[in-house]
Amino acid sequence: MPWFQYIELHKDLVEADMQAHYSHEIQQVRVFGFNEEFYVCEKRFPFSILLDFDVIQGLAAKGILWRRGSLYRLLVYSACLIHEDGYAYATILTNRVKFVTMFDDQTIVQTCSFRGNFMRGSSPDGSYILQICRSGSIAETWAMHQARVKHVAEQGRTTMPILSMQDASRIERRTDEIQIYGYAKPWQEREKAKIKRASV
Repeated sequence: MPWFQYIELHKDLVEADMQAHYSHEIQQVRVFGFNEEFYVCEKRFPFSILLDFDVIQGLAAKGILWRRGSLYRLLVYSACLIHEDGYAYATILTNRVKFVTMFDDQTIVQTCSFRGNFMRGSSPDGSYILQICRSGSIAETWAMHQARVKHVAEQGRTTMPILSMQDASRIERRTDEIQIYGYAKPWQEREKAKIKRASV
């Protein structure tokens, strides 16, 4: 079972909690053309409230909405919005945002207004580009992201369209693998394996 799983939640079930926690950030991101909104539950590794108290305390201090799920898996809730032009999505937590774009050659550009525990730097081969906005400003983070996406596109690469939360979830899983293990399976192999599992 993977450490990280992403599940789209039915909006009506969590809208009140999400809006209470992330409404300020959602409003800021919407100004930049992000309009399709999803609420996401990220299932993380099993944990113990006693042994992982520092993790829970850290989430609470950051204003991140979390719950304990079945099999003691840590459930972290966030909002995700897709840009109206379909080339980027934003993941939102309290006072934090992450913008992500993927290109047709599997290059991922990720720009964050924060530095996370699992965030490794950009990969030496340039297939994963991580930027951290030191000011933490959402506007400046988005400007940084746009500039880097434009730079990569000028090298003849095309952005992959993000049409649904499933597309964003696949990119998130790929990014997790790169950050944790330092590499990820080629996109085509992942998609073939997914289709094969679905047909069985």
